[in-house]
Amino acid sequence: MPTLNPYGMPLYFGAGQFTFQLTKPDSKISRLISLLMGLTMIGTLLELLFIEHHESWSQSIPVVLIGLSGISFLILFFWQSVWIKRTFLILMAACFFSGFLGIYFHLLANYEFELEIHPNQSGWPLFKEMLSGALPALAPGSMIGIAIMGYIFYLLNNLKQQSNENQ
Repeated sequence: MPTLNPYGMPLYFGAGQFTFQLTKPDSKISRLISLLMGLTMIGTLLELLFIEHHESWSQSIPVVLIGLSGISFLILFFWQSVWIKRTFLILMAACFFSGFLGIYFHLLANYEFELEIHPNQSGWPLFKEMLSGALPALAPGSMIGIAIMGYIFYLLNNLKQQSNENQ
């Protein structure tokens, strides 16, 4: 069970002796997370658009999610309301799960491609080829990273808002 900070929110990061707990809002960390999240979203979206990752509905999922998440992120950055916070959290959850779904789709496509080329291949050699196949198998993991940064931004934003209300 996590310990709660004075604001009633469990904010701790790390593992073992490297764990630290955030007990008050730090605008530097919030700005850094905001910058990293914004750059990651812009970079990932541009890459998806440049490689034309929108040929089918399943390929359009990350493009649409990043676009909607970016819009809600900007709105949340400047305007606080319950519905935009909930929308942002729902979009972050969708980004998180779409990352795992994307990894699955990429691995499945690589698996099918490798079996066409090498039908007798199995086990570890097939798995290695799946990971290094035509589609970047772990690239959709950036959606998971966006979701985690978004959730941290949300927590820090709430912590800052609660701190302002308590003063």
